[in-house]
This record gives sequence, structure tokens and C-alpha cells, in this order.
Amino acid sequence: MTEKELVNMIMESPEFKIVYEGAKLEPRQAEKAVETRYPVVLAQVSNEYPWKWAIGIDDKLTVANQSDYTLEGAGGKDCEDIINIRFATSSTPTSFKVLGEMSSVEMDHYDEDHAMSSPEKWILLRYDKDRFPVVRLFDSPASTGDTLRYRYRRRNVGITAFPPPFDEVFRLAMMAQFMPSYVRRYVAEIAKMVKRHDPELGSEDMARLGKHLEARNRSRNGKYGYN
Repeated sequence: MTEKELVNMIMESPEFKIVYEGAKLEPRQAEKAVETRYPVVLAQVSNEYPWKWAIGIDDKLTVANQSDYTLEGAGGKDCEDIINIRFATSSTPTSFKVLGEMSSVEMDHYDEDHAMSSPEKWILLRYDKDRFPVVRLFDSPASTGDTLRYRYRRRNVGITAFPPPFDEVFRLAMMAQFMPSYVRRYVAEIAKMVKRHDPELGSEDMARLGKHLEARNRSRNGKYGYN
């Protein structure tokens, strides 16, 4: 599916026609409203789960005694958010250890309570002016040329990267932007895609995921007051 195909699908929906006619919008105004929501819907579906095609991996070389690093992703333009970070020294370049993620509360006392000789933890410090994440390592690398290998959610994932079964997910996500009654159907469809994406997930995993998706979408669509 392409962006234009999604827009056309929504515009051809009888239910959406009732909505925009009720709002006294002309067809072109309604189409513009759908086009405006497209980036929102794309980001929403992309971030619901770490889909394999929406995840990138990149390396960043360390600088001795430097604790803060901007992680831009592949080509210096692809990183939206960090999933995890691993670290390997130049002397053992294939032996990566996972660095733990910290909260800002933990950060305040971690240096005082832990004696470290290499990075063990990281925290998302801020986003830079181009909205790339800046992370701080605890402790700072002792050497230049060690490797930070990070997995991240890609910034520039287009709708065409998603396989055809996601056409219905995007349709429901877009309809939910205008009609809150579609939110539950969207959540159910996303959960079905997650199960297809990771078939080894058990019933308890899916139950937790369902609650997580419901809570996230309740927050996202709280203005509609659905329960």
C-alpha cells in the first residue's frame, strides 16, 4: 500500500463520508485532513512494536573519557529512538555486553555507588536540534575506538515497508483518527499482527501486550473519552 492508496481507501469509506459531510467539509478539505494525519498514523503503527523492518542497527566509535554520544543511525539520519545499546572494546571487538538503561532518578547516585572501569549503563539525556537521541554512558569509555552498537527505531520507515497484511491496520488506524469507535478494532488488529510477527509469543505475553496497547491508545485518544 502507498500513502495515496490509503488516502483513497479512507475517502471511499461511506462511514468517513458521513463524518466529513457532518462537519460540513468539502471532499478536498476532507482529503487534506486525511493527508495531514498520515505522518501521525505512520509513526503510530511503526512504534507500536519493534517490527523487524522498522528496526536499524548501527555502530558508534567511542572517544576516551567522553560520556555523551549523539546516535543518528545509519547514514547519519535514521534514528528515531533507542531500543538498546551494547558495548565492546577494541581488544575484544566481537564480545558485546548489553548496557542497562537507567532512569534519571537512578542517574543521580549511580556514579557515587558504583566503581566502574568501563560503560555499564546508559540514559537518554535529551534530543538534539535535529531530534536525534543523545545518550550518556556510565562510566565514560577509557579508550578511543571501542564500539557502541545500538538497535533503534528507524525514523524514515515508509508505509511501503510494511507487508500487505498491514493494509487493514493502517485503514483502522486512520479511521480511528476521526472516529473513536475504531480504536478497539485497531488495537485488536495490531495484536493480531504482533502474533503473526512473533508466533512464539504465548497467551500471557499477548494478554500483557493487549493491556499495553489498550492503555497506550486510551492515552493517545483520551480526548475521545472511550473506555
